Amino acid sequence: MGVVYAVKHSRIGKRAALKVLQRRLTDIQLNAERMLLEAQVVNAIGHPGIVDIFDVGATDDGRPYIVMEYLAGRSLAEHEPDVDESLAILGQVCDALIAAHEAGVVHRDLKPENIFLVETGGDVPRVKLLDWGIARMLHAETRHTFEGQVVGTPRYLAPEQARGEPVTAKTDVYSLGVVAYELLLLQPPFVGTNSTELLAMHLLVEPRPPRELWADIPDHLDRLLRGMLAKAPAARPTMREVAAQLARGRNVVLRPTGDAAGADPGTDPGRSSRTRRLRTDSDGK
Repeated sequence: MGVVYAVKHSRIGKRAALKVLQRRLTDIQLNAERMLLEAQVVNAIGHPGIVDIFDVGATDDGRPYIVMEYLAGRSLAEHEPDVDESLAILGQVCDALIAAHEAGVVHRDLKPENIFLVETGGDVPRVKLLDWGIARMLHAETRHTFEGQVVGTPRYLAPEQARGEPVTAKTDVYSLGVVAYELLLLQPPFVGTNSTELLAMHLLVEPRPPRELWADIPDHLDRLLRGMLAKAPAARPTMREVAAQLARGRNVVLRPTGDAAGADPGTDPGRSSRTRRLRTDSDGK
């Protein structure tokens, strides 16, 4: 939807990120409403793990923009954390999503590119969730998508999204489950040649059991990944339950053996090319 610029306030010098709607988009009014919704959603949640938005407006040629906090770091798609760091990052994502769900908001587009890691100088970066432009306010009267319309990124789409059905907080649980599967098992649960094939897999195919990819995976993490990727929303854990199980897994000394992801994470594409795969798949953008 937009182009993001690094900017500085001309009078007080404050740095910020400015997202401006792309000129090629034709429905300016609808997309302006979506950008305004993003600002309203972020401020309604008010969580430190969600990118802050300071202002909204429009350029001289009528394109809407939002002004966000400037973040120094990189996205999760550009980072290769070990198991313990992965669990810590996922735990922070859960904290932000718990706050969002309590505010009646579903993100609908969780993926590594929207999980930003702010460098703090410590062992674990600070997480900021980005891009709330297609978030759904569950109790809002105004809707910016129609029932039956598929929104989100195919690689991380929950089955109910693939069917164009209403979303719930469990929708975010599924998408986060796909991210967690990638981080802990070094490969996505589903790989398709196009978006249609991926959507069909989310609907009909069971992912490979975690233990086949990580022989020594702790039992509770094995159950957690399988539960988060359950086809039926009612069968998935709540985000609070996910957070609790991730916290149990912190400081695990075991590491994936790389069976299917590669015999040795240092030499096999399982780990070494994982970031490249996430960033270059046309169906994962």
